Amino acid sequence: EYGYYPGCSLTGSAHRLNSTTKKIFKRFGHDLKEIPDWHCCGAFEYGNKNELTDFSKSNLKKAHGFCNDIVAPCPACYKNLKEANQDDGGSFSILHPLDVFEYFDIVESIDIKHDLEGRPVSYTHLRAHETVLDLVCRLLLEKKKKQKQKARQAR
Repeated sequence: EYGYYPGCSLTGSAHRLNSTTKKIFKRFGHDLKEIPDWHCCGAFEYGNKNELTDFSKSNLKKAHGFCNDIVAPCPACYKNLKEANQDDGGSFSILHPLDVFEYFDIVESIDIKHDLEGRPVSYTHLRAHETVLDLVCRLLLEKKKKQKQKARQAR
């Protein structure tokens, strides 16, 4: 059983991610219990890191005694909760659904209907988890891609 923090985007524009995440967890026998009375983490409203951390710390207080593991599908919420948890002593395990899927080998047991191999991936979601090393790798890959495009255009 996991605490679940959908965040604002999953109750609005990303509602399909919300319903799909819940269906996958249910299908594989994992319960998601929404953290009571959660509120926005502020990711898209505020730029001040301390304020963002305080918003997420407030959500973590609401989760005390409710759960030990918190699943947050929204990359911005995941990042903010994870940072607030570290600042607060790390009493929770903050997880992205893919962390859980990987741990329980759920991905291997899913019957893939549409293989997405070779298709472009949105950097918007990936960049929320980006470390300094990831940034360097991404920039190098983008540079290499631009060089290939220029070489093709020159032909």
